[in-house]
Amino acid sequence: MKRFFYLLAFFLLCTNVNAQSKSTIHINLSSSVLIPMEIYVGDLAELRCFLETQLLLLPEDQSNDSIQIEYDISDATDFSIVKLELSKAEGGYDLRIFFIPWKPGNLTLPDIDMKVFPSVAKIIQNSNPIILTLPSVEVASIAAKLQETSLRKPAAPLLIPGTIYVVYGIILVFIILLILLIIIWVKFRNISFFFKNIAIRLRFLKNCRKIIKRLKKLERKACSHKEFAEILSKIIKDYLFKRFGISFSSSTTTEIPVLFEEIFAGTLSNEQQDGIDKICGILHRCDYIRYAPQAKMEPEERFSIIALTKEIIFSFEKEIS
Repeated sequence: MKRFFYLLAFFLLCTNVNAQSKSTIHINLSSSVLIPMEIYVGDLAELRCFLETQLLLLPEDQSNDSIQIEYDISDATDFSIVKLELSKAEGGYDLRIFFIPWKPGNLTLPDIDMKVFPSVAKIIQNSNPIILTLPSVEVASIAAKLQETSLRKPAAPLLIPGTIYVVYGIILVFIILLILLIIIWVKFRNISFFFKNIAIRLRFLKNCRKIIKRLKKLERKACSHKEFAEILSKIIKDYLFKRFGISFSSSTTTEIPVLFEEIFAGTLSNEQQDGIDKICGILHRCDYIRYAPQAKMEPEERFSIIALTKEIIFSFEKEIS
């Protein structure tokens, strides 16, 4: 009978020792901070906790070192824990929990067994779980903040499917046109000068054609010697006025070379100077016919002097720009 009681007492003692070896260890949570303070559904949030405990969770030779592990709760539907970090701090440890909430409202995070960290499991090799109870957090609702009680109507697509290349093409054309406009703006002075030069040359050509027609008409006209010389002198001076922009009507024949010298400032070539001398020679001959008594101009001279005038005009259009 005594043996039975001894065996019973030994069994109870072993059961108590085994129960104590598997008892749960709870760690006190001194403080916690939610970063950011206001979180919404889908945000990556951080719960930073300070653990005040005498337990050795990290090796002594790894002061201020952190251990990072991936921690995923596949059964959770209200949130997903992305990462856990444990590091030493003065008087305890810092535990950082990174999670993503999927539902608004009060969110209760699950208790964490600190042995999920390999270093903790390596240091504390018994089978007792080391449990940390996490505080609940509040997940704000954007709909409540914006006072939206119903879903908005779906917006039209910003881009019609299949038209992306058209959009790229329009952008490319716009860029090319912009570059061309910049080039035109930079080259505007040269372009403006080019068109002005063309307009001036066309005006000179028109003037030349009119003068040639007047010379041909004078060549066929039956008139006196003085009238012929007067008309020819007027035609030459009209041409010089429209060609160089200076009126020669009130200038004497001897003043014409001086005016040309003022216009071109000694830049005339030998061919151009020769043309001016011939013009002055024709005007001198016309003045003689007009004012000298008994002066005559035979038909052959008329033809030759008109031909020489045409030649000089063509020379001016070719040589003088």
